[in-house]
Amino acid sequence: MYLGISAVGVLKSEDGGQNRTLENRNVRADFLPTKYPEFGQCVHKLVMDAEDTNYLYQQNRSQVIGWS
Repeated sequence: MYLGISAVGVLKSEDGGQNRTLENRNVRADFLPTKYPEFGQCVHKLVMDAEDTNYLYQQNRSQVIGWS
């Protein structure tokens, strides 16, 4: 499960939400003093690829990116 939260970024859980990890590596946040912070990305949309469920697309204030 993936969860996008404004002012936090993306969280990933493999156990229904009991445990979560931040998945913000290499996600730029141009509006913050640190361009690649651990958290603070402003997620607007998060979409899983229809053909490859290991691949996500995220829209934030700075960009639209894809990663697996």
